[in-house]
Amino acid sequence: FSIKVKLTIIVLVLSIGTISVFLLAISFMSQIGDELYSIAEQDIPLTNHISAVTENQLEQTVHLESALRFAYLKKDDQAFNKFYEKEVEGFFKYGKKATDEIKISEKIAHNAIENAHHELNKNEFKKIEESLIKIEKQHEIFEAHAKEIFDLAKNNDILKAENKINNV
Repeated sequence: FSIKVKLTIIVLVLSIGTISVFLLAISFMSQIGDELYSIAEQDIPLTNHISAVTENQLEQTVHLESALRFAYLKKDDQAFNKFYEKEVEGFFKYGKKATDEIKISEKIAHNAIENAHHELNKNEFKKIEESLIKIEKQHEIFEAHAKEIFDLAKNNDILKAENKINNV
């Protein structure tokens, strides 16, 4: 072979190698883009909403404890009755917020399952969705128990309310 042919072969081989590396890099960048999209559009919002669920449930618990404290103190005092009612109202306000955040989280998890690019991600989001459904049911049970406690406290049956607290 002549030098011209050898150089042409070398240039072709190097060009093919360069194009292969370029295509491989584009493929990897596309995968990275998909993962970043998943993180930005699914993971972070889901984490934020689940954190909001936790915050609202903690606020709800604070209002439950405060309401019970005022229930002990209220007797026939109108001032304590107002504080008690305000705390009960706060309990249910944060309960609604927690429920709303759970439902939003479930929707995000469901969408993530449908749009997952990898089976591993799909399985992880399925576990999250199942956990959120359990959390939603437990939250409903918690609110039902709390309502029973509030009803007992409202009727000045503090001892029964106190015993019921152990079930919450």
